[in-house]
This record gives sequence, C-alpha cells and structure tokens, in this order.
Amino acid sequence: MNVEPNYYSSSSFLNEEEDDDMFFLLMFVKNKNNYIPKEPRRISMLTSDAFIKEILNGNPRTCYELFRMDRPAFTSLCNYLRTHKFLTNSRWITVEEPVGMFQLIVGHNVRIRVIADRFQHSTETVDRQFKEIVRAICRLGKFIICPQSNEEHPRIANNTKFFPYFKFTFVDTGWEGTANDSQVFLDALQRPENNFPWPPSGGYYLVDSDYPCTLGFLPPYRTERYHLQDFRGGIVLKVLKSYSIIDIPLFVM
Repeated sequence: MNVEPNYYSSSSFLNEEEDDDMFFLLMFVKNKNNYIPKEPRRISMLTSDAFIKEILNGNPRTCYELFRMDRPAFTSLCNYLRTHKFLTNSRWITVEEPVGMFQLIVGHNVRIRVIADRFQHSTETVDRQFKEIVRAICRLGKFIICPQSNEEHPRIANNTKFFPYFKFTFVDTGWEGTANDSQVFLDALQRPENNFPWPPSGGYYLVDSDYPCTLGFLPPYRTERYHLQDFRGGIVLKVLKSYSIIDIPLFVM
C-alpha cells in the first residue's frame, strides 16, 4: 500500500509556528512600548543625616532660622526624647531627623512633599516620622507643662485677687472639629477617667454664663451684666452682684 507524504499537514504546522513567533514578537514590542524606565527621585548628594549635621555644625543663625530654636535647645530636645525613650534611633534614621522635619513643618508650614525631597525620604516615611514625633512631643508635654513645686508664687499667695483661687488647671483635649463650652464641660464631668476636681462639699465654682447651672457650679443670673463692656458709661461695678453669696462658699473657676 502506497502512502503519500502529507504535505498539507507539514505546511500547516509550519504556519502555526510562524503565527506563534509573530504573536510573541508582537507582545514583546507592545510591552516594550508600554515600559516606562524607572528613574531615581532622591538623587541629592546631601542625605538627611548630612543635612542635619550641616545645620548643627554651621552658622548658629541658620539653625535658629530653619528649626526655630538654637543649637543647644535643639540638641537638648533630641537628647531628652532619646533618653526617656520617647524616640529612638532606627537603622536608617536618627532622632535628630524627625525633630528637624517637625520643626520645619510646624515652624514654616512646609508641605510633606517638600520635606521628603529635602530629607531624601519617601512621603510615606516623612508622614510616619511626623506622626511619631507629634506623639512624642505630646507625651513630653506631661513632664514639661507642670508646676516646678507645690508652693504658690509669692505674687499669687500675697494677692487676694488670685489666692486662694485658681489652685488647679484642668485641660480636656481630644475634641475634633468645633464644640461649644457647655458640651465640652459636661463631657469632662461625665467621664470618670478624667478625674475632674470637683468643688468641696457644699461649695460652688463660679463659672461663665455659657456653662449650665448644676450642682457645684454657679453661673451668673440671666440678663444680669457682668462683662466689663456692660458697665461702660460711669456705672459702678459691684463685685459679685450676679451671685447669691449668703452662707455659700464660692470658688472662682
């Protein structure tokens, strides 16, 4: 039995190979045309650490103008944050760098993208470092914003306008947006974790008219004048006219 060669099958196979080669060639050309060569963005020879060292070792006026504090103050702040573990040196970033970023952003209203280019870091790194330094500064404030001693200053203790009033300071933070005084006041009273210093038993704090009249807090009577501008025109100002002070210990708040 004679079998003739299948020329048509061989030709078809070769055509399929050519089609495959052409397909891969077209895909290669398409991908090459879509390829965008990557170029490094942070190419400055002055790195973040070198920039900080240049400022601290340069003219003292430059440090004050850029960081809004002199070199001893800047160095002391960095050392204090590092000593008390508020901030620590990482593998690539020292404590001085986020402090410098913070001072430039807060002191000059500089945008994060500008800081990223100046310190040769990504915007994500600058944003993360800025949040860390803000948290560290807030924690530091609890140690800095406090009386140095429990004794009253002679100017306050010997003046009846001040003593025995204003013997404590209470700060309620964390509100976002706008809130009226009464809303913040009631929130501070209703949250036990705030540990609000209430007046002594039977006593009252004298508060502004914006605050509610509740147990322990006494605002002025309605329609009564008590602001300084309300007594213009030669009208005699009577002290505590708006309050009933008969047998009630009052504490100015």
